[in-house]
Amino acid sequence: MKKAFTMIELIFIIVVVGILAAVAVPQINRNSLVEAADQVVSHIRYTQQLAMNDDKFDPNDPNWFKKLWRIQFSYSNAAGAAKGWTYNVYFDRTASGNPNGTGDFTNSDFAEDPQNPNKFLTAGFQNQAINRVKEKLNPKLNLTKTY
Repeated sequence: MKKAFTMIELIFIIVVVGILAAVAVPQINRNSLVEAADQVVSHIRYTQQLAMNDDKFDPNDPNWFKKLWRIQFSYSNAAGAAKGWTYNVYFDRTASGNPNGTGDFTNSDFAEDPQNPNKFLTAGFQNQAINRVKEKLNPKLNLTKTY
């Protein structure tokens, strides 16, 4: 007697594999909300790490504690800025709450992206010089456009 599958067994296996594939496919789809949340949490932790590792104590400056690493979320609709919800990670050198680049951006107050050191952790900010240096901007930090 030959040992082989019958036609009904093959059809049954194809149906079972089709049902399993139909159940598994929705799990593969991209979930933008989870991706955005993971990215933001990762950058918050990175900001904490920068703050902990960066010793800014200055005994001659009574306001040394106001100069800190910040992650700042903002919504912009102005011309010349990234539109929508964006965020920036930067060192607040003047304790003003504004991102303060040096102008040449070789020694910028913006944090470098740990995944791509050629970019800063900013999507651009309203009325900032960094907006003119497009190759340094990180479009992933524009939450409205990316997610």
